[in-house]
Order: sequence, then structure tokens, then C-alpha cells
Amino acid sequence: MNADERFFEAVRERYSFANWQRGGDVSRAAFPRLDGLAGWRFERRAPFEGKSRSYIDYYEGEGEARIAVTIDGYDTSADAHEALIAFLAQSMALRLPSCEENGFRVGDVCFCSFGPDPDKVFFVRDSTFVRVENAGSRSVPVAELAAAIDGQLR
Repeated sequence: MNADERFFEAVRERYSFANWQRGGDVSRAAFPRLDGLAGWRFERRAPFEGKSRSYIDYYEGEGEARIAVTIDGYDTSADAHEALIAFLAQSMALRLPSCEENGFRVGDVCFCSFGPDPDKVFFVRDSTFVRVENAGSRSVPVAELAAAIDGQLR
């Protein structure tokens, strides 16, 4: 086992990867937008080059509030879980809290930024990896928005 493999194995252990709930292998052609969510207006979509089922949607709220919703669609839930663990491995924090540790549940598996009102939520529902993050100069909590997106993916 080389150094990279040992590193990712340690990250998997830190996040209890083997115990993550797995959703179904739901390959989606279309993904939700937060249209109609009170206080938020769709601004624009930025697709990822070469990835037909991946993009970032930007939303504007009141004042300086702004969020970015990154959607990565995969063929299998295992692929989506691997994408989430690779993303978590890049975090500067030794371990981000699970959403359940922060008092809410979103997706099949979910992690978030620190604090009672996280401004970042990262989750997998079935074969879709979703990141909901504050993108404005004013920090806003995003757990409720993540739950709304998860509800559309069910």
C-alpha cells in the first residue's frame, strides 16, 4: 500500500466510510433547482466542462446573501460516496461533523461545517453528490436549503 492509499484509508476510517448508508443507483438526467424557495432567486448555472450531469447553480438572497449549489451526478451510489470521501479528504479540518451531530439529517450521508448553523453542507442522496455552500460576503445557514434540495431528489 503506497502513501496515497494509506492516506485515503485513514480518511475512510475517520469518517466511518464502511458504515455509510447507501442509497440506490439512480442515474438522473435532470436535477432540482431551488425555484420558488422563499427569499432566494436563481442567478445562473455554470456547467462543468466534459461532465454532463455536473454543475453549480448560484442563488441570490437578501442583501449580500448568496449560495452555491454544486450537483455531481454519478452512475452509482458507490461512485458518489467515493466522490464525497475524496472531497472530505481535501478538508483542512481533521474531521468535519456529520449533519446528525449538528442536529439535522439530509441525504443518505451528510457532513457540514462547524457550528449550530452551518454555512456548508455536503451530502449524497442515491448517486448524486451535492454541496450547498455560502458564496456571499454575508454568511448564511444552509441546512434548510440542503434539506429542500434533498427533498427534491427523493
